[in-house]
Amino acid sequence: MDLGQRGVRLIVDALEANYQVTALGEDAGWIREVVRGLSANDWAAEVLRRAMRRGRCLITGDSAACAGLGVAICPLSAAAPETDAEMAAAALAPYLRAGALVILEGDTRLRQAAEVFSATAELLTPLQVGRDVSLGYVMEDSDLPGCVVSGVDPRSADRTEEFYRGLNRSVSAVGTFETAELAIAVRNALRAQAEGDDAAAMIAASGRHPPSPERPR
Repeated sequence: MDLGQRGVRLIVDALEANYQVTALGEDAGWIREVVRGLSANDWAAEVLRRAMRRGRCLITGDSAACAGLGVAICPLSAAAPETDAEMAAAALAPYLRAGALVILEGDTRLRQAAEVFSATAELLTPLQVGRDVSLGYVMEDSDLPGCVVSGVDPRSADRTEEFYRGLNRSVSAVGTFETAELAIAVRNALRAQAEGDDAAAMIAASGRHPPSPERPR
C-alpha cells in the first residue's frame, strides 16, 4: 500500500498489535525509501527494522506474498477509486479465502469503488462479498477525530471497526457509505473555510477534495 508516512504508521500499529504484515505495491522501492527516510531514533523505524529482521514484515511488489491473508487494506486514489478497486480485487483474487476482511481506504466515490471491487472479486473467485468476504471502508484524516469506518453490510462494518480499535485508533463508526461521504463533505467544508474558500461550493462539488500529495518520482 503506497501510503507514505501514514502507511508506515499503519504498518507499525499492525505490527505492535501482533499482525504479520505484508506491504504490497507496484513500486516496493518507494515504500523502502519511506522507511529509510525515518529518523534512526524514530520508534517507528526501530519497530519496522526489528520486524523485518525477524521476518514479521515483508515489503514487496509480488502479489503472491498475499497468500493466506487475513486482512487486506487497499488504498484508493482520489482520481480513480473505481480503477484502483478493480486492480486491488484482481491482485487479491487468487489469495482471497472465506473469512478474509478487505478494507478500502479513501475518501471519494466509496460506494462505486466497493461495487467495482465486489463485482470483480465475485467474477474471479467463487466467493461472495458480504457472505464469504467482509468488505469495509476507512477514512483517516488529521482534520477529523479519529477514523471513519463503514462497510457493505453490518458484519463488515463491525469487523472493520474492531480491526481499527485493535490498533488503538479512535473510531467513528457509521452505518452507510453515504454517511461516510457526508463526513468527508463536512471535512472538505471545514478545510475550505479554514483556507478562505467557498465551503458551500466544496460540499456541492461531489467527490471533490484537495488533491493528495504526489508520490516522489
